[in-house]
Amino acid sequence: MRHTPLIALCTFALLGAVFSGALYLKIGNSKQILAAELFSSQDRAARLQADLAVAHEQTGSLKESRLHGGSGCRSCFQIR
Repeated sequence: MRHTPLIALCTFALLGAVFSGALYLKIGNSKQILAAELFSSQDRAARLQADLAVAHEQTGSLKESRLHGGSGCRSCFQIR
C-alpha cells in the first residue's frame, strides 16, 4: 500500500518515455519525407525553369521570323 503512489509514478514515467520515443520516431520519419519532397520540388522547379527559358527563346525566334522572315507582310517587302 505504501508503494502504490511510487508504482503509479513509475508507470506514468514509463508511459511518458514510450510516448516520447514514438513521437521522436514519427518526427524523424516526417523530416525524411519532407526532405525528399523538397528535393523533388527543387528538381521540378529547375526543370520548369529550363523549359521556360526554352519557350522564351522559341517565342523570340518566332517573333523575329514573323518580322523578317518574309511571311508576306508588306513592310518587309518595302524594306528590301
